[in-house]
Amino acid sequence: MRRRFKVVVKGSHMLLALLAVLFCGVEWRLWFGTFGLLALRHKEAQLQQMTENNKALLETEHQLRAEVAALEKTSPLMEAMAREKLDLVGPDEVLYRMATPR
Repeated sequence: MRRRFKVVVKGSHMLLALLAVLFCGVEWRLWFGTFGLLALRHKEAQLQQMTENNKALLETEHQLRAEVAALEKTSPLMEAMAREKLDLVGPDEVLYRMATPR
């Protein structure tokens, strides 16, 4: 005849509950903590947006640099327009206006 021994560990349910709470705590920090996966996703979205903003700013900078380079090159046409429409004169020049009779 065989005897069966049933070993009952008191507090095994408490140990299981404690382990479940610890596991949930670790999972909570993994998902929702300061350095969790949701925070990582948020930082990645911010990085993507900043990268796009930087690309747009670089494109604007290139356009502005091209405009400055074009303005730095003095063309005879631009000089003639400045003299005629804006009454601008160059260095060592004097502007004379002639009065027209009415």
